[in-house]
Amino acid sequence: RDISEDALTVAGANAGRLGAAGRVEFVCCDLFPPDAEKFDLIVSNPPYVKSTDIAELQPEVRREPRPALDGGPDGLDAFRRIIPGAGKALNAIGCLMLEIGYDQRADVTRLIEKTEFFNVEDVVKDYNGIDRVLVARRREE
Repeated sequence: RDISEDALTVAGANAGRLGAAGRVEFVCCDLFPPDAEKFDLIVSNPPYVKSTDIAELQPEVRREPRPALDGGPDGLDAFRRIIPGAGKALNAIGCLMLEIGYDQRADVTRLIEKTEFFNVEDVVKDYNGIDRVLVARRREE
């Protein structure tokens, strides 16, 4: 799922190139439509750059469409929408994985853990040793 038709076109081409075209469904929508089915896993690379920091990004990163980068004044706007929506869209054994900015671990962890849905289970670092992905699991009911 993606809000960008162009991104979905690229994803579809990549799936075909990797032999996964028949096993992946690409849907253009904004997050979680009300009639969405339940998922075992939701992985998201949301826009998480603070609006004021975009001009300072590397030139190759700034070529990305602004909506793919701009996370609002504090960089957390998309997380505030994704986390509660994922809580409703994941099944009982569900897992949520979120790419985060280099300085967002504490803030996104707080957003996740203040919900009734998740606990942060793990943090994956990138090749530079920077916190990059938060892994959250459904809380036991």
